[in-house]
This record gives sequence, structure tokens and C-alpha cells, in this order.
Amino acid sequence: MASEIHTIVAKRIHEEGHKLRQDKVDPWFLMVAGPTFQVTNFYGKQISYQGIEFEGSPQHVFWGRYIEPFIESIVERIVTETTQEAIERHVEIEPALRDAERYLKQLVEETFRRMVEVDQRLREKGYPDSVSPRSVEREISTMVSFIEQRILVELSAPKKARGLEGFFLSNQLLFWGVGIIVSIILAFSAL
Repeated sequence: MASEIHTIVAKRIHEEGHKLRQDKVDPWFLMVAGPTFQVTNFYGKQISYQGIEFEGSPQHVFWGRYIEPFIESIVERIVTETTQEAIERHVEIEPALRDAERYLKQLVEETFRRMVEVDQRLREKGYPDSVSPRSVEREISTMVSFIEQRILVELSAPKKARGLEGFFLSNQLLFWGVGIIVSIILAFSAL
């Protein structure tokens, strides 16, 4: 069952996935196109190649945890934002996080499938279908496990009361003391 905020969560994750693929995966299509190819990794290091084939170092960089830190960052941000959104809108957190989990898994699948397209096109060197697609089941499985663990951690976090209830529960002694003082004042003013 979808949460009350599933459309917000879906839109946010869809936009994150689109931006990730557009900014960090699709530029690789141009690696062998002529001008210097440049892209920045998650840590801010510039990756650039010119006049070489997609083998050896470029292929190793592309498949060597290039995209995973970006995905992990998106997962962290989405889980935090979804939890906060659920709290602010007074909706149940678990269904909202389950929506996020489902859409994040979809983001992972779409991103790695796009990477397979890039890899295959760059390796085929103008001969369509001459290269079989790379299997990315291991990479997808690793990211899916990361998402599931992150959701589990968020759901296992101590449940703090939210809003006025949380304020009351964290300041019970204050409210009891104020209540006692008000009762004493009312008792003496009634005399």
C-alpha cells in the first residue's frame, strides 16, 4: 500500500535518477567522439580521456565504483528527506520509507541498465550487436542491499515522539511542576 506522500517521494527520486544518468552516465557516450571527454567523480576528481578506446583504464574507472558513491549519497538524502517529510505531514514513516525503498531500487536498476548501454555501445566500435551486454546483477544486488540496510536502520531508530506530544514527553517534569503550581495558586485564590 502506498503512503500518503508516495507521489512526492516518487517525483523526488525520479528527478534524482534522471539527473544522475544525465550528468554522470550519458556523458560517457561521447568518450570516443573526438574532443576531450571530461566528467567529475563523486569526490571531485576530474576524469578525462582523449583519443583512446573504451578498454583498460577507462573501462576500469567506469565500472570500478564510479557510480555507487553517487547512488549511496542519493539514498542517504532521500531516506532523510522522506522521514522528515512524513514527520512534517504527520503520516506514518514506515509506508513512506517503503515507497522510497521501492523507487530507489528502480533508480538503481535504471542507472545500471543505462551503464550497460553505454558500455556495450563503446565496446562495439560501430558494429551493433557485436558485443554482448555486460551482466550487472552483482552491482544491482549490492546497491539493493545497501538500500534495504539503510531503510532498516531508519526504521529501527528509536521512535521519538513528534510535535506537541514529543515536546510534552521530553518536558514532563516541567508540565507537572507548572500544573502543581497552578493548582496551588487556584486553591489559594479560591479561599
